[in-house]
Amino acid sequence: MAVLVLTEMAGATAKDGKRWEPVMARLRRATGFVLQADGPMDGGWRLVSVWERREDFNHWYESVVKPNLPPGTPARDRVYELPNMVFAEKHLHMDSCDRT
Repeated sequence: MAVLVLTEMAGATAKDGKRWEPVMARLRRATGFVLQADGPMDGGWRLVSVWERREDFNHWYESVVKPNLPPGTPARDRVYELPNMVFAEKHLHMDSCDRT
């Protein structure tokens, strides 16, 4: 089942995202990746992503994201199952996100 991942980073800004550019360049090719959007929130930065399966996100986080975090950084991701997804007509060529 598809999942939405919400990450809120207190104190972060758009400038902090610059150090993640090499990691994000790999994101488009990540297994199960569907989309990502990010922007400012009160007191920090919010990142939202959608993945085809929770396992796809977990693999990405453990193998790519976590090794690039400072030691001891707490997990900040909240993961929500998405039993239904509706795509804009122009995106209907996308594969189904239900790979259960």
